[in-house]
Amino acid sequence: MEKHPVSAPTAPTTPQRPPISHSTQTTPQSQNAVSRMKADGSVIWSNEYNEVREDILNTQIIDLRLFSRIIFDLNLNATNFKPLGERIEAKLDGYLAVAENQREHEKTLYDPLNEFLNAIGQASGDLARVFYTQAYRRILGYGLDRRPDLSQISRIYLDLRDNEDLDSFLRESWMERMHWLLMLCFVEVKHKNGRTLGHGIRKRTVTKVAAKNAKTGNSTKTLPAPTSEKSSLSLGLSTSVSPSDSEDKASALFEKTRRQVAAYGKVLFSAGAIRSHVVGLVIDDTVCRFVFYCRSIVVESEPMDFETSPGKDWFVELVQHLHSLPPDKLGLIPNMEPSSSQHFKLRRIERNSKRSPEDREEPELQSKKVKIDGKGKQKEEKQKEEDSQGSSTHASTASFVFSNVQSPPSEYTSAEGTASGAVEESPSPALSLVGYTYTLVVEGFKRVLRVTQVIFRSDCLIGRGTTVFQVECIKEEVVETAQRTTVAPEESWKGEDLILKISFPPSERMKESELIDSARAHAKTHNAKWALQHLPRVVASVDSLDWESNDPNENTLQNRLKSQFGDAYEMRSLRATVLEKLEPLSNLKSAREFAQVFYDILQIHRWLYEQPKILHRDLSMANIMFRREGDQVYGVLNDFDLSSLLTRMDKSPTSKHRTGTKPFMARDLLASNWDKGHLYRHDLESLFYITLIVSCHYTGPTTRASTLLFEDWFNGVDQVVSSAKYTFISFEWPQPLVQTYFNGFTQWLLKIRQLLNQGYKSWPGPFFWSDKDRLKAALYDWETLDGNVTYLKIMEVMRFFDGEELVARWDGGGKSS
Repeated sequence: MEKHPVSAPTAPTTPQRPPISHSTQTTPQSQNAVSRMKADGSVIWSNEYNEVREDILNTQIIDLRLFSRIIFDLNLNATNFKPLGERIEAKLDGYLAVAENQREHEKTLYDPLNEFLNAIGQASGDLARVFYTQAYRRILGYGLDRRPDLSQISRIYLDLRDNEDLDSFLRESWMERMHWLLMLCFVEVKHKNGRTLGHGIRKRTVTKVAAKNAKTGNSTKTLPAPTSEKSSLSLGLSTSVSPSDSEDKASALFEKTRRQVAAYGKVLFSAGAIRSHVVGLVIDDTVCRFVFYCRSIVVESEPMDFETSPGKDWFVELVQHLHSLPPDKLGLIPNMEPSSSQHFKLRRIERNSKRSPEDREEPELQSKKVKIDGKGKQKEEKQKEEDSQGSSTHASTASFVFSNVQSPPSEYTSAEGTASGAVEESPSPALSLVGYTYTLVVEGFKRVLRVTQVIFRSDCLIGRGTTVFQVECIKEEVVETAQRTTVAPEESWKGEDLILKISFPPSERMKESELIDSARAHAKTHNAKWALQHLPRVVASVDSLDWESNDPNENTLQNRLKSQFGDAYEMRSLRATVLEKLEPLSNLKSAREFAQVFYDILQIHRWLYEQPKILHRDLSMANIMFRREGDQVYGVLNDFDLSSLLTRMDKSPTSKHRTGTKPFMARDLLASNWDKGHLYRHDLESLFYITLIVSCHYTGPTTRASTLLFEDWFNGVDQVVSSAKYTFISFEWPQPLVQTYFNGFTQWLLKIRQLLNQGYKSWPGPFFWSDKDRLKAALYDWETLDGNVTYLKIMEVMRFFDGEELVARWDGGGKSS
């Protein structure tokens, strides 16, 4: 590979950010799916639950009429209510009769509530969607056994016989082989007289919780009580109970229910159809809340009693609206369609029939207490059925970390994560996103891409919500021009191995494609063509494709949310990016090839920093790829979603102040008191952790070690991981560390660890005993830890592997850092 010597320019410095002063101005690690995985790729149960709690910490609670206007663009009348109709009134009376009996189990509410909700849709002539009981049967597609009590799906999926009464069908049958891809919205049912929704919690309790939150820095917007006495009275709610410990229990029950319901929203984002938002409903006897989850915010309506007017009339109108909303208003992205082979009927099982051995494995419906605890704490039971029906080619453990594009597939992201399209023959084949098509129009060409593999689906409530597919182009045609009618061979995508990434990044953030294209253009015009081998290639990128208009004057959901919540809501774009396919680390053939790829990453990362002045900010195993040409490998630095121009780092969205993937993040960035932003040396430290974990956790390119020494870095909370990394850097290592296959990395790790050790020990102390100490602290070089952690020092370590020099791609590199 040719070298292009350049004179060493003055090394740039990373612009300093203002201190991060509030939790809403950081990027919680819950927003990166890898941070929720154990080292072996499985879900971190306790962390997963804690991160749902963090995602809903700043939940916005608003009056139901305001909720309706913002979320549904629907104005609820305060007077002049229309008659509900005899059928709706009858079904409501039937439900209320059961709900009033507090001695009955919650499960007795399901059937009459289904009939009430479906009667509302039928009264408006909308029979396309139905609510049915889901609580008794598993849902395929996710690694945790989560099931809301009621689900709404399209009626076409029900095995409903001609002229068969819907209510009778739902009362007499279970629906099996349900998949999260089919769910439109959900209903969670409680039987606690409204207490799970905050109904009946006194102001004294609210004041106590507010005082507690003031001490901990939590938002008081998570309080269960209505925002004003007037609004609660207008909805027919009582806020008086006897002052006792029951108030604290009610508050705890409310928060537990909120987390439980938020978990359903997260699963719909992670395993359902790709969508921008989720709408759900929580009903506790005659009290209800509507909930809304999107990639930037959680919004809840205040609790409302629908037993009497006006709550009853508003409830019916909103449910009618849910029945009639088009798919995009329910959050499903446009232009993505299932394959025709995936239109099927859910398997129908008679409730009173004998259950098969497979059916008997289904857990029986638990008591209410067990149900809340089980769902709230995330059952750790894997869906055995999912493995056999989602795919016959589950990912090996090795492919977890060495995955393509952004982050790896794992069992909990659904079996479709590595689906080949093969399914078990059955009356109801398992669903998968494999086979779905996505249509995009770019530069005058309309192309249809078919999903051949699901590489990654993020598992988060708040965040970019990235999904990565391997796709093939099955159709392309010319549009938007009268001069051309055919696609030229050099313009065709057919026959190419392509990657499609769909995400919801902040609208203000510079596009990944623009950063990559600018870097490639800089390489071509500045005598650095070598860099092209180490950068990904963007084939096409489209924002807000037929989604929501970017015009701030248009009445869109995002504009309404932004107008109402201001800085608490971050505008996002629907982004579809098509890239060339690269090879993951697991395809490397020797430890020396690993070393060459890591050395390449060190060089291209520095070149990006010095030349086009881009800081990557998210080095991880999954973001290091390679190209192979003959017997040569070329490391490719991939995934620029969190990257930033140095000149714009202080202008990027506040939610991205802290960036990275937890096991590989620098210890500073995991520490709660770090206020100096993301520096260049932090990415050098990430490269050290990548090398460390590869060489210690793997006995070969595709084989995981039996003992994972740094498993806690995947499992722990940020501050604990930060402390663990500091301890590891500062004290003697446990022996042995490096696996035999990767033994050549031992010298790298020892020497770089020593540089980090010296750097962290050079920090100025917290106490200044003299003016000299104060001056030293003021002049301290945080960029390089007083000159200890620099590109040149790391390069000198990494240029040799097992005593032999690796191939250098670039002779540049700033002298000072």
